[in-house]
Amino acid sequence: MQKIMKHKSIFAIMAAGLLTPVLTAQEKQPNIILLFADDLGWNDISSPIATLGHGSKNHQTPNIDKLAKQSMVFTNAYTQQNSAPTRAALLTGQCANRTHVYNVWGLDRYAKGKEAGIKQEEARIVPAAQEKESLQPGTLNYARLLRDAGYNTYIFGKVHGFKINEEDDCGFTHNFECSKKVKEDKKEASNYFAFKTKDGKWIFDNPLYNQFAAPYTEDYIRKNLLPFANGNDPLTLKGTKKHFTDAIGDVVINEIANADKNKPFSMWVAFHAIHSAIVSRDDLYAKYRERTTLDNRHENFKYAALTEQLDQTVGRILAALDDPNGDGDQSDSMRDNTVVIFLSDNGGVHGGNHSNAPLKWAKGTLYEGGIRVPMMVRYPNLIKNSGVSAEPVHVIDFLPTFLDFAGVKYTHKEHKLDGESIVPLLAGKAKQLDRDAICWHFPGYMDERGIPASVINKRVDGKRYKYRYCYEYDTHELYNLTDDMGETVNLLEGNVTKSNLKIGNDLLKDLRKWIDSTQPLPMYYVDNGKQVSLPEKIKL
Repeated sequence: MQKIMKHKSIFAIMAAGLLTPVLTAQEKQPNIILLFADDLGWNDISSPIATLGHGSKNHQTPNIDKLAKQSMVFTNAYTQQNSAPTRAALLTGQCANRTHVYNVWGLDRYAKGKEAGIKQEEARIVPAAQEKESLQPGTLNYARLLRDAGYNTYIFGKVHGFKINEEDDCGFTHNFECSKKVKEDKKEASNYFAFKTKDGKWIFDNPLYNQFAAPYTEDYIRKNLLPFANGNDPLTLKGTKKHFTDAIGDVVINEIANADKNKPFSMWVAFHAIHSAIVSRDDLYAKYRERTTLDNRHENFKYAALTEQLDQTVGRILAALDDPNGDGDQSDSMRDNTVVIFLSDNGGVHGGNHSNAPLKWAKGTLYEGGIRVPMMVRYPNLIKNSGVSAEPVHVIDFLPTFLDFAGVKYTHKEHKLDGESIVPLLAGKAKQLDRDAICWHFPGYMDERGIPASVINKRVDGKRYKYRYCYEYDTHELYNLTDDMGETVNLLEGNVTKSNLKIGNDLLKDLRKWIDSTQPLPMYYVDNGKQVSLPEKIKL
């Protein structure tokens, strides 16, 4: 991975031939805001547009739904299976085989005790070693490239899969990293809520958030929460502890209001909502306690309450773009020249009273419920006709897409990109990307969800097929996602047709090429120590 010198100017980069501006003198670099939910499932929002009619009947997300109507919506948007590898892929434009950030907490997360899943003594495979929790310092990423192209680059909230410190700012000119947990004497003192110290000060994990940590006042509620109330009564919050999701909104809105007008900005707003332990405001709890029978997939009133709180904060940030200084005069609106992207970092969690149906399984798996997420892009200066795209996109596409927005040509041959710019789709100049396949590889174990497997999603004769090979059990799966998004019928089981067997073998061949080109960390069989590899052909 290339190391990038801190604060190197765009002029020096251009002189070295690394960045080439491709905007004309009349064009203006847009602001970019990435609204990034945590663990929000594809069906967790209520928008019928973004979910192909499968949205929640319980969760209400009117602000996200409105954004969908103003956006190009991607109904087949993909991530990695959980937090760290998704964020690493988004930053770098590279798959996990290149970054080596495959999973959260390593690849040896065997089932323990009575947990479902494979125990270490039962495992057939030794998982890949040298897997990394975070990107290596100095790794090339979109923040470095945008900064060097003249942007102020912001990160808010959850940082995972990479580390920002004194030695490496990761390209972010403004670091608002913050955990939702506040600790005292190294012990968790608060989760999602501000904490009152012994000397009477209200704090969050990062002091930069403390100016917004005081309990709710009536003035704050009337100005910030009441305009977005939706069957909840935020006035009941007066005097209670400030919730971190609201505080993230406060900080982002404050930074939008005070942004340098002479420079574009890129803001990655990485919410902690709706990650467990799930805690929301009491006014939203009160609303959703009465709505638990509306959708048998989503009966958890706490999950629902935090989902709508996320939605209301999204609404507040979007309103700040319309009126940055909050004076009621929208002549200073940033809306038209700001790209707004909303998506989640992975699929929703599974179990209890939450389901990703009709998608299969959940966060941590390579089935659709784990890697398919809601996604929409609004950019009025470019997207003239909002609508829906069924073209599969992936977070690896963000780096080349952001550079396209900024008018910068990518020429870093030593940092191989796996993504492709989606700007042609947004501009209406293309219906499909040049690539016809997206691949995943998971070389280890994660309780009952993660198991050594490789996956390819590919366009075949106008339809999307998904092939999955499981190394642990030597099994093959093939699904026609166009007709069976729920992955209910394995076309390589039962009476397998010649046509489906051919599709399966063709996809296996393409998957082998991808594995060979990206060179994942190796796995080995426990019994003989030989390196694990994909089979040559499907044997039924």
